[in-house]
Amino acid sequence: MAGIARRPFAPAILAILGLETVVDQEHVEWQLVTPESRHGLWRLRLPMETPGPKSYVVKHYHHATDQYFDHRFRREERALNLLGRLAPGLVPTIHGGSITEGHSAFLVLEDLGDTTLHVELETSPPEARRRLMLSAIDSLAALHRQTDLHSPIFRALCYSSNLDRITAGTMMARFAIALKRCVPSSDKLPFSAAERNAEFHDGVVGPLLKGRRRVIHGSYSPLNLCVSETGRTTIVDFETLSTGPAEMDLSELLSYPMVNLGREEDSLIDRYARLAGRVDPNPEFRRRVHLAAVARCIDYVGTLALRRARFAREGRHELAAVQRHRRNLYVEEAVRRAVEAGLSGKLVKLIDSLAPRPAS
Repeated sequence: MAGIARRPFAPAILAILGLETVVDQEHVEWQLVTPESRHGLWRLRLPMETPGPKSYVVKHYHHATDQYFDHRFRREERALNLLGRLAPGLVPTIHGGSITEGHSAFLVLEDLGDTTLHVELETSPPEARRRLMLSAIDSLAALHRQTDLHSPIFRALCYSSNLDRITAGTMMARFAIALKRCVPSSDKLPFSAAERNAEFHDGVVGPLLKGRRRVIHGSYSPLNLCVSETGRTTIVDFETLSTGPAEMDLSELLSYPMVNLGREEDSLIDRYARLAGRVDPNPEFRRRVHLAAVARCIDYVGTLALRRARFAREGRHELAAVQRHRRNLYVEEAVRRAVEAGLSGKLVKLIDSLAPRPAS
């Protein structure tokens, strides 16, 4: 990691923390936290004699991995700054950041540790999982209450860029990208492209976008929720903040496929509706939760297919196998949700075809 310590932004990070005359950057340790993500996430460890916290997290945005890195940096920095003042503890503390136009940017954040909700859900007994999900629902409701109370400023932040807009066009584009990532030769998918698009638009996109729009996180996955020792849930990764149906955030949490909620899901939806306000958890709302889950699961299936292919090319076969397994779980979840929502047999068949089949 010695090369990392000499990154151009290392002195700037120490300056932001007020440690540029206290810590020699050669004594700073760097650990890569998320090797799979679009933007690098690093843990910066300081010598034990350093005053204050001994570690921070640095999120690094770079033009080589995201041509729109500057827009996402500015949106996330502003969102964290606002929410940190409006709802302390809901998001990580932001210590500062910097941007080099046309090249890269970084944020220096509170280190919340390595315990994320998805890990806790997969390893905890049922009663503990229930408590964790209740905390995650409460945090989501708190987020939506704040973005509602201060709607003009958060909407202005969302509309400052065209990125990550939730529209019929963007949802159809994501659908097409996911299908291509899973099955590069479209003639190997069932039905014609026109039929596939019509089924997805009329069955999922159209009904889902009839839901009331509010400012949403845009990626409210258990992977983006950190859990403290006391069970408190803190939300990270605000680069996809957008406006859209509240069902999209809620469904992404509830449809995480490694945890089967069963009948518990209805009570969690009711709790969210009660705490967040402006939501009537009627049958149509619940159906839109299923529809949003179908759309998001298909997105994840495409992302996991892309990662699996990359790891396979690099000879990292163990990681490729993990991506394949997760991809299959998301396909199963999408199929289950599609059936629950009463979607057509054609769409169910199409979704099911996205899981890789064993070679005959």
